[in-house]
Amino acid sequence: MMSSKLKSIIKLAAVFAAGLTLAGCQSKNPLDYLPQSSAGYMGMNMMSMQESAGLKRLNEEMKKMQQGGADLESEKAQKIYIAFDSPASAQQAPAFYGVAIGMVGFADEVVGKYKASGATEGKTSGRVTYTSGPVTISPVGETGLLFFQDTAMLDRMIAVSKKKQPNARASNEFNYVETQLGSHAMVLATKAQPIIELAGPMLTQLEAMNKTGVDALRQVTMLSLAFNWDTHPVLELLLHLPDKQKADALSGMINGYLTLAKGMPMLTANPSISQVVSPLQATASEEGVSMKVEIPAAVADQLFAQLDAMAQMGQQQQMMMQQGMQGQNQQGQFSGQNPGAMPYGTPGATPAATPSY
Repeated sequence: MMSSKLKSIIKLAAVFAAGLTLAGCQSKNPLDYLPQSSAGYMGMNMMSMQESAGLKRLNEEMKKMQQGGADLESEKAQKIYIAFDSPASAQQAPAFYGVAIGMVGFADEVVGKYKASGATEGKTSGRVTYTSGPVTISPVGETGLLFFQDTAMLDRMIAVSKKKQPNARASNEFNYVETQLGSHAMVLATKAQPIIELAGPMLTQLEAMNKTGVDALRQVTMLSLAFNWDTHPVLELLLHLPDKQKADALSGMINGYLTLAKGMPMLTANPSISQVVSPLQATASEEGVSMKVEIPAAVADQLFAQLDAMAQMGQQQQMMMQQGMQGQNQQGQFSGQNPGAMPYGTPGATPAATPSY
């Protein structure tokens, strides 16, 4: 006979197992939700970015250009991973979604910022969500956040957490980003073939002049870009190849065209461009072909000035639009018309459901 105590233990174990099954999607590790993308990934080492004066400055300029919506910025942030899916057509932008990881309290802090910005709180697919601007977030425990653009992306992330769809860890691109992120502020890795296919007609022409180099280019498996900013911006591009022989062929072709480019008057006449292009050199290794692009601090200052001008122009345009809408509202009030009743499609009408980008 089974003792009552043993029966109680068995019942408790059964309830515990059932609870684990039902709560299988409620992982506390944000990376358990990140899907295997069709294009690639970008990772940001937020601790390194917070220590870089140049990257802080870049972030401030980008925030000026942002039209509405809160952000994921926090001193408690550690890493952000963004996944990209290839667009259905060349006219569409890639879909993006991702996860953010930080120290204890990170999720609450960002949620607080979203609420303060007037975010819409809701519940989607069983998860609490906050929408501010074009991006929606959903907290994962105290240290993580999911972010996405629409419900379909969230459903996919939940399916990944339930192991019903492949996780990012099965992707070569994600694993490369993960291994490199400890020594770089930002790392991007993407599948090479979709990008190479876009240059199909051009490659056919180049093949007649350098068949070995073009053959090597067609065998590039991944494109990766690492970005750092200590005293000045430095980008490191790597074309991943299966062996050194192909890397030698491709680097030779690239350096040949770089030599021609460096002699072009339209490049040599502009000191800012010449300072960046003149030192460029493709280098072959067992990993593939690498090229380092260094932007002098003075040239970076010029880029910042251009970004600042673009941000100011965007703010002026937004102010003019707001003033125009206020004028139309006043006209509607004077004529007895309800300005909120204007049909979508008429001048000044704005659908209520349209997000602010």
